[in-house]
Formats: sequence, structure tokens, C-alpha cells
Amino acid sequence: MRNIVILIFFVLSSLFANEAVDKLMKDKACVGCDLSGADLSGIKAQGFVLDNANLSLATLNKGDFSGASFAKTNVSDAEAIGINLEGAVIYTSNWSGTNLKNARFVGADAKGMSLENANLENADMSSGRLWAVNFQGANLKNTIMIDAQLGQANMTGVDLRQTNLEGAIFWETKLHGAKLLKKDCEAAKKDGAIMDGSTQCL
Repeated sequence: MRNIVILIFFVLSSLFANEAVDKLMKDKACVGCDLSGADLSGIKAQGFVLDNANLSLATLNKGDFSGASFAKTNVSDAEAIGINLEGAVIYTSNWSGTNLKNARFVGADAKGMSLENANLENADMSSGRLWAVNFQGANLKNTIMIDAQLGQANMTGVDLRQTNLEGAIFWETKLHGAKLLKKDCEAAKKDGAIMDGSTQCL
């Protein structure tokens, strides 16, 4: 009996997800929709509106969401390798635990976004508005943050030694326990970053 109930749950969940995907493609918007677990790999969704939607555990690999809106959207624990979020509005959205390797965030408005424990290896976040973004536990290996606005971002404990931070703004950026190259440490200090004895300048 229990197995039947579980099967029915997954069948209904799949049906609802398919309906939400159909609505998204038809209306180019799906505000508040449940797209959790949906496969949107390679989707062309430039300018689509997904505010307040649930895309947790979704597959978004190589999807083009340039100029799209993800305000207050839950995209936690998703697979989003190579996703294009150039110029997207993704403020106060939750992408914690998501695989964003090779993602493109150029010029994105991500104020208040959560990227806790996310994989941002080789991602390009150049010129991104990353104010108050939570990067704790994130992998920023070879991430490009040229001219990124990192004011009040939380980078506590993050290893930034292989991150390109040229021209980045660190106003009140939390860098407790973070590891930075000496040149980036100097720039952060000038910008008024929050640092202490646990911050490592290497």
C-alpha cells in the first residue's frame, strides 16, 4: 500500500511539473509555479519571468535565461551547468547547493541572493551586482568577478585565491576566515571590507 501511495505521489508531481513547463513556454512566465525537479536543459527562456517559483532540484544545464527574472525564486540543489543568466534579475533568490559550473552571470542583478555551498567553478560574474550575496561554503575556483559589486556580501571562510577579483568592490564585504591573494587583500582593505585576524592574505 505504501509503495502505491509513493508511486501516485511521483506520478502526480510529474504531471503538475509538466503542466507548469507548458505554461512557462506558452506565457513566457510562470510566477509562483512549482517546477521542482523539472528538466529544463537547453531551454531558450530569454526574458522569462519566474518570480517566486520553485525550481529546487531542477535541471537547467545550458539553459539560456538571459534577461530573465528570478526574484525570490527557490533554485536550491539544482543542476545548472553552463546556464546563461546574463543581465538576469535574481535578487533575494535561493541557489544554495546548486551546481553552477561554467555559468554566466555577467551584469546580473543578484542582490541578496544565496549561493551558499554552490559550485561556481569557472563561472563568469563580471560586472554583476552581487550586493549582500551569501557565498559561504561556495566553490569560487577560477570564478571571474572582474568589476563585480560585492558590497556587504558574505564571503566568510571562502577561498578566493583562484578567483579573478580585478576591479571588484568590497565595501563592507565580510571576509572573516577568507583566503585572498595579497593584492586582493589590499584592495579589499581600501574598500572597507570587514576583516580580522582570521582573514588570510597569502
